[in-house]
Amino acid sequence: MLAYLNGNWIDYSEAHIPPWDYGFAMGVAVTEQLRTFNGDLFCVDWHIDRLLSGLDIIGLTCPLDRPQLIDLPQQVVRKNRDDIPPGGDMGIGICLTPGPLTKFAPAAATETATPTLIAYGYPLNFTGLADLYTKGMSLSVVETREVPDACVPRQLKCRSRMHYYLAEQEASKKLPGSRALLLDVDGNVAEAAVATIVIVEQGRVIVPPAAAILPGTSLKYVMELCERENIAFAREPISPSRLQAADEVLWLSTPVAILPVTQIDSRKIGCGQPGPAFTTLMARWSNDVNVDIIGQATNDKT
Repeated sequence: MLAYLNGNWIDYSEAHIPPWDYGFAMGVAVTEQLRTFNGDLFCVDWHIDRLLSGLDIIGLTCPLDRPQLIDLPQQVVRKNRDDIPPGGDMGIGICLTPGPLTKFAPAAATETATPTLIAYGYPLNFTGLADLYTKGMSLSVVETREVPDACVPRQLKCRSRMHYYLAEQEASKKLPGSRALLLDVDGNVAEAAVATIVIVEQGRVIVPPAAAILPGTSLKYVMELCERENIAFAREPISPSRLQAADEVLWLSTPVAILPVTQIDSRKIGCGQPGPAFTTLMARWSNDVNVDIIGQATNDKT
């Protein structure tokens, strides 16, 4: 597969970033993850706008303008389409860093220093997803906390994710096979590692306050679906006890769209099976993108 690195298209295996790059040396990297449905990119404008917002937050100028950035993942798809198995889809990553960190880099690397921009594609891996869609997934509430907004703005999607790594290790030890759910410093639900968590109470979808979480593209889309399906939603703090008592808990992320959470800390959520809100929202999402999302995972042959 081909990747884009600083203006060049090269084989994925040759897309190297030097150890003195800010992204490697200090974890300073603004990123986006996109995916295709039936070969078409999903909500690419939303992803690129969030990427540009993140660059504004850290004061980094992108070497490409907005139209060029929107076209970049399209090029990744076009150049790598033949490497995606029949019935499959592609994930696309975009990452920008400030480029060389002067104190670590050789002089030659800093003379014409520019931001590092990489974009790459990969076949989405659906292994194990069929069971998660039909039976649900497990979460563990961990002691590791979400990074406060005063440290890293919640509007910024970045690659500085040591706390997610530690949280996932903690969850695995606490409940093998579970994923981590992080609370904020006030003890309310923040996010899962790499996903937004929402709950359903008496037919209403409850989302954590905007200031507490990353502005997720999957969340934005689900809120649009709720409006279309006349499903009420609100932004309210979610305590651990409220989470445990919810009728449904949903995991929202780009690669999977929506997953039902049927267990938290060894306790069943609702009836312990995917609920009606999940079923309705997934059916509408599948219809919108012309892909049976659950069926795609069920029929995956990779």
